[in-house]
Amino acid sequence: MPRYSAEQIYGFARRAGFSPDEAATMTAIALAESGGNSRAHNPHGEDSRGLWQINGRAHPSFLTKYDLYDPQDNAKAAFEVSRHGRDISPWTVTHGGLGSRYLRHKEEAQSAAIAYGDGAGRGVWTGTAGYGDRVSASTGDGPAGDNAALETLLRVAKAQIGDRYVFGAEVKLKDPNPEVFDCSEFTQWAAYQAGVRIPDGATAQYLDLKEKGLLIPVEKAKDTPGALLFSFDREPRAGDGRTPGAHVAISLGDGKIVEAANRRAGVRESTAGSRFEYAAVLPGISDGSATPLAEPTPPELGVPPLAPAEPAPLPDLGGADSDHDGLSDALERRYGLDPLRADTDADNLTDAQELVTYGTDARKADTDGDQLNDAFELAQGLDPRSPDTDHDGHLDGSLAPAQTDTDLDGLDDALERVLGLDPRLSDSDADGFSDGLEYHSGSNPLDARDNPLMRQPGELPGAEGDVPGAPPGTGQPGTGPALGQTQLLGGRTTGDPHDLP
Repeated sequence: MPRYSAEQIYGFARRAGFSPDEAATMTAIALAESGGNSRAHNPHGEDSRGLWQINGRAHPSFLTKYDLYDPQDNAKAAFEVSRHGRDISPWTVTHGGLGSRYLRHKEEAQSAAIAYGDGAGRGVWTGTAGYGDRVSASTGDGPAGDNAALETLLRVAKAQIGDRYVFGAEVKLKDPNPEVFDCSEFTQWAAYQAGVRIPDGATAQYLDLKEKGLLIPVEKAKDTPGALLFSFDREPRAGDGRTPGAHVAISLGDGKIVEAANRRAGVRESTAGSRFEYAAVLPGISDGSATPLAEPTPPELGVPPLAPAEPAPLPDLGGADSDHDGLSDALERRYGLDPLRADTDADNLTDAQELVTYGTDARKADTDGDQLNDAFELAQGLDPRSPDTDHDGHLDGSLAPAQTDTDLDGLDDALERVLGLDPRLSDSDADGFSDGLEYHSGSNPLDARDNPLMRQPGELPGAEGDVPGAPPGTGQPGTGPALGQTQLLGGRTTGDPHDLP
């Protein structure tokens, strides 16, 4: 049975959105709940599963939304249950104050935080009085980790998952919890919460960061928490307004992004894939500077701007490589891998091969969810990162008898679920074009502003008024975000947390 160390559990918690303090607290809770066994299951009077023993009976939607036996999915569910780290009382191991069972794992959890590079003294160790005694998993008494601004950016961005998308939405930057965004308003608002001002509009943001010399390669940005990833039909030029196809998202640093995606999906977490062509770091957030969080204020007249802060020292990720896979134990712990197993997910590809050579998920034997092992797909000439390599509307791993298309849109139900589409709706974004037609033409079936006509601009014969998907009143093709990899349509959104884990 898969049993994870405190360091690995801490890594899962951090990638799910928990701050260093919260991750240490939640690591101790997981060790007390499951002993680190990701397959732990308690069916007696409940249906509690995985590292944090998430109760499927109390959260039935989680049973389809997450694989609760997957440690990273379980961590994401725990992030929801804990109200984004603000309440640890749903877990009975915290009940009893200073006699709580999770306190037995304090030393292990704090050591895991140190190994991850987040420093000593992490976590909350007071326990709770019981259900409803809302004790935060964080002390909240200082900057989180080495870069308070970066921690804040990622925290506030992930806290908005599930909010609505409205093209052209304007939010008040000082509003602590807006409910509606478009893509660039989302990145501007999140950066402002972290103490950094950037312009409104994806084009303006790109040009501003380019002028400051902050552009970086896209592949590097995918591994840089807090970097911005941009997609345009062409590179923006100063003075030409909104560049067609403009879209921007925030990198989570693990190949995933959080973005205000489209009307159907809203704010979501998804995989970056290859749909972005440009990237940049944010000054004081993702550029390596360890900056304190402060209200952004313009410099006084006549006062020269402060020199950029010296880059913060990188965490020490050297040392032993116990499993001889080419990755140090410290690096593997940081990525949530098993430093004692060269092939953490047992898919016959080493962790190093997956991270460096193939770009697959070293924690999942089936990265793209198409029912085929990553190594098998590579051996057969298939793409382990695409659930439908040949784009024929069927999962790579599906067999003819199992190919069901409930809504008759030309896409199998299984493929639609992997892509984040509704297998019961033939037109998920209600733009008049079926999901199958959009999928095969390269437009986004989850974005009503992106349709097949935008790939071949022009009005329908005899049509009057606006081209479908165009900005209202323009009569011109719209400029919705381009979608380079259809396997990246899906994205999970958080729902309302409940009181029981």
